[in-house]
Amino acid sequence: MNKRILLVLFVLFVTTACSGEFGELTRVDVQHVTPGEDNAGVDMITDADSIQTIRDVMKEIQWEDKNASMVRKADVRAVYYYEQEEDMPERLVEYDIWFTDKPVFAVIMSEEEGRRYGVVRPEQGAILRDMFVK
Repeated sequence: MNKRILLVLFVLFVTTACSGEFGELTRVDVQHVTPGEDNAGVDMITDADSIQTIRDVMKEIQWEDKNASMVRKADVRAVYYYEQEEDMPERLVEYDIWFTDKPVFAVIMSEEEGRRYGVVRPEQGAILRDMFVK
């Protein structure tokens, strides 16, 4: 009986610890990339509703652990700030994001734990584009 309880507690602990992969998303800095320039400015997203929307979109991404490359530069570079513990430095995760039209979708690449990419469905791609591209 005690072994079962310990096993259940262990599984709950591992599941809970892994559910917030990087911690709590608190801020997103979006750097707009324009052809011929390194960047065209940075926007900071901190309001709770926008952060929750970004969290929801990120949960929908099916990540592939494969090397991928794109022909053109990313449309935006987004830096996600994750708070892991109080009074500790935030963890930064950088994403390069490409948007396409008809239908709108996004390809997201991250250097985190190797080169990974994910494709965002059209509904979520439109949401991200509206939030990230001004």
